[in-house]
This record gives sequence, structure tokens and C-alpha cells, in this order.
Amino acid sequence: MIVHAQENPGFYTQDLIIGSAIAVGCLVATVVLLVILLRDSWRILQSLIQTTICVLRGEKPPWIRRREEIKRMREKVLSREEAIVRVQQYAEANGRSAQGPFNIRLHFLQAEGEWKEAQPIGRFVYSVNIGSSLPGTVVEIDAIDGTVLEWRTLPR
Repeated sequence: MIVHAQENPGFYTQDLIIGSAIAVGCLVATVVLLVILLRDSWRILQSLIQTTICVLRGEKPPWIRRREEIKRMREKVLSREEAIVRVQQYAEANGRSAQGPFNIRLHFLQAEGEWKEAQPIGRFVYSVNIGSSLPGTVVEIDAIDGTVLEWRTLPR
């Protein structure tokens, strides 16, 4: 038995709907990719313009200056042992408990608080967790000069 197009028109309508859905999906994906590429290319273009202006003025580009400042800061960073000693000294002077073990990590903070805004390029900070139970006491200490920036005891 031969089926002609006139006898089953729903078959062609279903193909048209599926084909349209695929075409719309491809169009949306293309638009999303273009937006991402344009956003990234705009950032790259801004960086190139800023670098060109600095070179024409005879200055170093900001990303080179920032990298050099970070290298200079790293040369002055306290060791982990010195940071732990500073935390223990601070605890003794202020009547706080600083019994080990210590979990310590060095990280670079961007400006996000009163004391952090004073540093134009951010600062290296040791984050020290005191004790074995979490949450516990967290101490942030400046990794350059050893000052205690924040001492907070997290509720259990």
C-alpha cells in the first residue's frame, strides 16, 4: 500500500517543528558564543590600549608594575614558623588561648575591608586555624610585618 502526502499531513508538520527547534537552538548557541567572544575581546582590547598608552608615556604597563610589586613583597614574607610564633605572642599578650595544632596557609588578599583598603595592591596574609576542631579560632596575620589583622572565634 502506498501512502501519499495528502493522506498523512501530520507527519510533515512534526518534522517541521523538530527542524525549527533545532534551528532555534543553534541560533541561541551562536548568539551566546558571540557574546562571550565579544566580552573577552573587549577586555583584551582595553588591556592593549592601556599598555600602549603606558609605553608611549615611557612607563611600565600596570600588569608589569603589579607583578614586580608582588615579587618584592614575596621576598619579605615571614616564614610559617615565624607567623606561628607571632600568633602565640599575640595570644599571650592578650590573654587568649593559642594551643596547637596549627593549620596555616599563605594567600594574597585583595582590598575588601577597612584594613585591607589601606593597601593599594592588596597584601599577603597568613590564615591560621588554631586547634583541631572546626570551626575554631581563625587568625589572620600580615605576612610582611607580622601584625595580627583579625582574630575571630567561630561559633560551634
